Amino acid sequence: MVVAVRAAWQHASVEATSAAGVRAHTAWSVVDQVVSSASNALLPLAALSLLSADAAGRLSVLLSFVFFALGVCRSVLGETFLLALAGTTGRPSRAVHRDMLGTALALGSPFGVGIGILSAALVHSGWWSIAVGAGFGAVVVQDTARYAFFAHLEARRAVVSDALWLALFLGWVAAIHSTATPTSLLVAWVLAGGVAGAIAVRQLRAAPRVLGAAGVARRLARLGAKIGAEFIAVSGLPQALIAVVGLSASLAGAGPYRLATTVLTPAGVVVTGVVTALQPVCVRFSDRPDRLRSYFLWAAALGSAAVVACVVAVWLVPRGLGTRVLGVSFDAGRRLCVPLGVAGVAQSASAAANLVVRARGRVMDAVRVRFGFGLACLAVSVPAAHRWGGTGVAWLYAACSVAAFGGLLLSPALRFRVSAR
Repeated sequence: MVVAVRAAWQHASVEATSAAGVRAHTAWSVVDQVVSSASNALLPLAALSLLSADAAGRLSVLLSFVFFALGVCRSVLGETFLLALAGTTGRPSRAVHRDMLGTALALGSPFGVGIGILSAALVHSGWWSIAVGAGFGAVVVQDTARYAFFAHLEARRAVVSDALWLALFLGWVAAIHSTATPTSLLVAWVLAGGVAGAIAVRQLRAAPRVLGAAGVARRLARLGAKIGAEFIAVSGLPQALIAVVGLSASLAGAGPYRLATTVLTPAGVVVTGVVTALQPVCVRFSDRPDRLRSYFLWAAALGSAAVVACVVAVWLVPRGLGTRVLGVSFDAGRRLCVPLGVAGVAQSASAAANLVVRARGRVMDAVRVRFGFGLACLAVSVPAAHRWGGTGVAWLYAACSVAAFGGLLLSPALRFRVSAR
């Protein structure tokens, strides 16, 4: 399957695989993650700051589904594309881009229909639900285009459309801050993403070809299913837990939980940027245990330090200032940062370990461990939310994250014995 996809790549570039090129790509990857995550973080933060606790809670529950759907599409398509082409140095043909973007549109549109229906039910968006649903497909196209840039070490080009998305959404929030509603904030975010998607398509010079989706699905189905299952267990779980808190405990309780996960976003940005950039490098050095061990330890240490720094920074913010900027949910959200910080350290270490696991072709090792612990956490989260609210769910998530990292360390891929020569 990987060979079939790689066959589309042409004109190998020595410059792209040089040490300087890899460093530049890594730096731009982190920059892009900062810009992209800022757009995603600004939406719930604006809701918490501009809306009532109940309205912000309703939108937080809806955003759990929105970000979950976007993550599924990213893992099944974007991350799968990146991993399948890891280790190659050429630039894909325009036909490959057209088929990938067409698949993104075909995959994102059904999710958009569901999100439109949920927005009508949860935030009473009325006819604007159609715009939300239609725009989500374009959002998935934009996200997939980012991973096309990552795949051939041109992360700097991904920054363009992400920066435009952020600028458009910031301008809209500034214009409506005194009359903001859940619907207006959501529509602004989706439409800004749609415009950014159009710009990304222009950059790739490849209009989406939906008819090519079937061929892409055949080539990437098995790998995409594995990575998608892992996402559901790892990245989708926090979003699901916010929905559990909101639906099982109280809608107002979902706001502080969303706030806590949002303020820890900078740490996730660092981890994602480094992991996205290093994955192709780890594949190239999959037969060098010493190099893989170094990448694993470096990424784990960097991610853990970023999580701890975020938690400390939140607790250093004066209560009055935090409440004035982030709303009435600040104090409760800050307390939740402690258990979610513990979970973040464990998740950062797991992401670093997964670099090696994927590079050595043992994706199912991570899927089995992380999916198993994720399902267990989700099953117990409902009674935990009824009994202890958001705090109980947060500590449950921390315990399961630590246990999952321990289980991942048992993978044969993480044995770093160096053969004698």
